[in-house]
Amino acid sequence: MASTVSAESRKNKQEQSLEDAVQILKNYVKIYVSDKIKMDGLPDIDNFKCKDEILKIPPILWNFIFRICSTDNEEKVLKKSQFTWNSHYSEPLFNIFRMMPRLYILSCIFHLQNSQCVQPLHLLYTDIADKFSNSSSTFLSINARLGAGISKDSLRRYITNRCRELEQKQRYILSDSFIVASFDNLDKNQAYSVVCAGKDRSGFHGTTIQTVVPKPSQKINMFDDSNLISNLNQTNIEHDISEVKKFQRP
Repeated sequence: MASTVSAESRKNKQEQSLEDAVQILKNYVKIYVSDKIKMDGLPDIDNFKCKDEILKIPPILWNFIFRICSTDNEEKVLKKSQFTWNSHYSEPLFNIFRMMPRLYILSCIFHLQNSQCVQPLHLLYTDIADKFSNSSSTFLSINARLGAGISKDSLRRYITNRCRELEQKQRYILSDSFIVASFDNLDKNQAYSVVCAGKDRSGFHGTTIQTVVPKPSQKINMFDDSNLISNLNQTNIEHDISEVKKFQRP
């Protein structure tokens, strides 16, 4: 009888500990999501860095995911280190192939807590999936429903908003510069597009658009060396003199 009561007591304590842990971790999730939604602008996937994204996550939350996903070897290394719950932990040698899946797990948790909390990793994955699936709406919809990414419409909205964001920034293309522009894969009748034409204002979508301002002078300056230039000038002078001598009368 006493052993039964003791076992029941241990079970209740364990359940209470788990309940306390859930409340603590859920609170950190809510704080992160709330702060992320309040931020102006969109995730900058062009400058995505795994380490930087990890440091944006509350350390207790990151360390919890790290620990429950860790292997026996990772736990041995961790115990030899100065591990604290209030500081982001990573192995001495940062292994992106072990860290990225953990970051993706947390990205799914944040996005599941609030769909407005769009994570850079979800955008990157959806952008890659869009490219290699030939922009298959069905494929992207399935991935979005599985929580692996965002929908195609959401991706298009992100691209459009990002273009408008960049449009407000300072432009470095000068009116008197020679510019080479190229674009690829023009599709008409896009719902979310910056460029529109015709009475119905149907949009154009460019998968790849780039402008280049060639500056050959910069390449020349890369090899700008006073000794090299003096040698070249001397060579030219000697060449000119020899040419003149060839045509002089004997």
